[in-house]
Amino acid sequence: MKRLKNMTIFWKIIAGSLTACILIFTLAFCYFFYEKEIKDDLFYTSEYYDTQISRHIWYHKSSYDGKGYIFNCETGKKTLKDVSWITLSEEGDPLAVFSTGEKRGYFNIHTGKVSLPAQYSKAWIFSEGVAAVSTNDSLFFIDHTGEKIFEHGFILPQETRDYCFHNGYCLLANEKGQMGLIDKSGNWALAPEYDNLVREGRNYWSACKDGHWGVYSDSLVEILACEYEMVTVSEDRGIYISQSDHIQKRCDYDGTILDDFICGSIYQLSYDTGIYNENGETMMATAQCWMYAVETGYYGLISPEGKLITPPRYKNIEALGKDIYLCSYDYNGIFSLLLDSKGNIIHPQSSNH
Repeated sequence: MKRLKNMTIFWKIIAGSLTACILIFTLAFCYFFYEKEIKDDLFYTSEYYDTQISRHIWYHKSSYDGKGYIFNCETGKKTLKDVSWITLSEEGDPLAVFSTGEKRGYFNIHTGKVSLPAQYSKAWIFSEGVAAVSTNDSLFFIDHTGEKIFEHGFILPQETRDYCFHNGYCLLANEKGQMGLIDKSGNWALAPEYDNLVREGRNYWSACKDGHWGVYSDSLVEILACEYEMVTVSEDRGIYISQSDHIQKRCDYDGTILDDFICGSIYQLSYDTGIYNENGETMMATAQCWMYAVETGYYGLISPEGKLITPPRYKNIEALGKDIYLCSYDYNGIFSLLLDSKGNIIHPQSSNH
């Protein structure tokens, strides 16, 4: 009986050990499964690093390693992992750009899932249903399915720009760096012969050629030839132009002059009379003319009645007396003229002793 009792204790120890081993193995397996299968799918939120993409889709970026992921806060699942950064369309397009750090692709902002795999060297947001992508040194344009909207591509310019379509046109430069506009057929709607092109109000374009600016309409009709110092197209106030003599005017959207002269600010000029008051302070007096400024940083003289005395050709104007003004062509006053209140040059008289 004693031997049987000892055998029973032995097997109890064996059974207990096996149970403990099974429990440890089960716990280890559960931990491994959690780390590899469950934990990787859970999301962790942080107010500072979380960005809402759509109603249920968010982007989280780690503050430690810079890695991020996209997750669905409704299902509690990650939908896209190893995301370095994202860029959303300004037009609310359903596809947004994501980067893995090496390649770029597109994901759906409503599902958080990949729509176009990360296969591009560079990728830009969708605009008007079209996106620019590049592989190596080639730039081409695709639709939401990843298909090219036209077969031929372009050489990727050295200077990276926002290759988006606006009102049917996309700004692009040729291999020489000259800029133009292509349409959605991949043809040059505006030949690449400009130093710069800027999208303005009302989908107009300002164009710079050989240092002079002009304006094209939203349908690329030439409104103003490239012969102005500066042009600005307002959404509702017309086109502002600055001539080669720095005089600014305002035109209608068809180029018709509305105002022959406009300026930004007007300043009253004062001069030192050379007389001191009873406190020993210099007494100042008001000069006859005022000074006006234009947007390009030049100044001119104008009468109190609003009559233009001089074009805005000076970098600085100082009143020396009631009817005498020191007008400088540079900020240092090295190249200057003395003018009277009518804009006439005053030639200083030399004194003979």
